[in-house]
Amino acid sequence: MLNAKFELNSLKERRILLGVTGSIAAYKALELTRLLVKGGAEVRVVMTEGARKFIAPLSFETLSQNKVTTTLFSQEGGRIVHLELSDWGEVLIVAPATANLIGKFAQGVADDGLTTLLLSAQIPILIAPAMHPSLWENPITQENENKLRGLGVHFIGPIRGKLSGQDVGMGRMVEPEEILVKVNQILTRGKDLMERRVLITAGATEEVLDPIRVLTNPSSGRMGIALAEAAKGRGAEIILIHGRTSCPLPPLDEEIAVKTGEEMRKAVLRKLSEVHLLLMVAAVADYRPLHPSSTKIKERKRVTVELERVPDILSDVNKIVKNRKPVMVGFSVESENGVERAKRKLEEKGLDLIIANGPASFGSEEIDATLIGRDGELKDLPRMTKRDVAEEILDRAVEIMKSRP
Repeated sequence: MLNAKFELNSLKERRILLGVTGSIAAYKALELTRLLVKGGAEVRVVMTEGARKFIAPLSFETLSQNKVTTTLFSQEGGRIVHLELSDWGEVLIVAPATANLIGKFAQGVADDGLTTLLLSAQIPILIAPAMHPSLWENPITQENENKLRGLGVHFIGPIRGKLSGQDVGMGRMVEPEEILVKVNQILTRGKDLMERRVLITAGATEEVLDPIRVLTNPSSGRMGIALAEAAKGRGAEIILIHGRTSCPLPPLDEEIAVKTGEEMRKAVLRKLSEVHLLLMVAAVADYRPLHPSSTKIKERKRVTVELERVPDILSDVNKIVKNRKPVMVGFSVESENGVERAKRKLEEKGLDLIIANGPASFGSEEIDATLIGRDGELKDLPRMTKRDVAEEILDRAVEIMKSRP
């Protein structure tokens, strides 16, 4: 439930485009329209042919007090309607969004008013999926979602819940109130990292044991990549230094692939003077073999390997940065006493912000995290997607950047 202040004031005079596709969840788009208008926004709706089989355009026209667009070929004031709408709107929401719509958008198909608007829009786009779990969990749909996220498109949901008929599963559209909050966040954030260079480390480093084996960890790189996507969406120039990752990389301004912790250290120090924000997300192997074998270690019942500490990148960064210190954000993964250990790391490494989380986050799309600032402020982020956590981290980082002279 939204509080009254948010409903009445947060979206006043904002120009919102709402795309509606053919899903049983289309009825929720009516409530979303009502809430947006109640919040003071002006709303213009674009419906697909499938959406019109569930809801009559007149219903949206009555709520929004604006004409609904239902065809690719209509014109307003002599201009093609999708171009006029793209210039008019500040944000484009698609709620509900079917697997068909997401697939078309990801592949660049523009065969109706809504898909053409999506491809021509130069404004933030928010997609709220709604479909049967078998469609949402299909690898093709997941690939399409990942591709769009990598291009800066925002997603909210779906969630697990009751669907049409007796089905229950992941595919239910989030409630209109949640979409309203997300839209307000997108509009508030805007392009707050324009003309800023952001250096992000991501993925897992690998230390050679022998020509066949390495010492590493289960990091997928998702958190660092989510931060790259989110920062790019805010207008930043992105430099990504990454080890092994298991998910596709988003569009970047500069990509540096490395294998070992030492290679990552050298790459970070080489680029450090160029950046305004440093996000150290990579899971760097803490130890490496002191004497790696030049040949494959043969099978034995027991093998003793002497390890040495991998040079700590943040410690070296903290020694080097002087007057032009970038805002520095680190991560701390612990299996116990995570917050207390993260606080110590924040002080020892000279960080501005640290994120404490546990090993369960490795390889997962979601994360339980705690943000800890130098002022001692803690913010718990229980079980959120890594993209949503990325936005929270960037919110704090931007605040810190603005507070500096």
